[in-house]
Amino acid sequence: MAQLTKTLGLPVIFSLVPSLDSQGHLSPVITELQDECPDAPQFLRSTASVLADQATRSAIETTGRNVIGICGAATEVVVLHSALDAKAAGYQVRVVLDACGLSARAEDAAIRQMEATGVVTTSVAAFATEMVSQLSGPDGGPGPVIIAINELSGIHTRL
Repeated sequence: MAQLTKTLGLPVIFSLVPSLDSQGHLSPVITELQDECPDAPQFLRSTASVLADQATRSAIETTGRNVIGICGAATEVVVLHSALDAKAAGYQVRVVLDACGLSARAEDAAIRQMEATGVVTTSVAAFATEMVSQLSGPDGGPGPVIIAINELSGIHTRL
């Protein structure tokens, strides 16, 4: 993300919760990020949201951009609250999940993007039962859909 912002000439703002390194000194931005964006301002804050910190909020407003990209290490805390606050403040927010850590987040983002357009995500079992109205067979026992779902689950159905 840092390389991309540098290549595209996008403004970068670092907002950090103060932490101490092993010698008890205030930890700076991750060195690799600072190397890519040496002129990016750094703001220390004590809040979960970057927009709750007035200095950071002012720096964001000064960029004049209405679309902002957010990434960070604590997706479930800082990224979440920052994204919600930015959306509430009228920004178009892009959370860049594959710049937030190592996981299946990029796939999750694609799924959510599809869902936002009306695509329904589902499971094999839910899809199968949605496609048929009868779960039992003509004899009252399990029908083909239940048998297939059970086989997929490793459950053996008595016939």
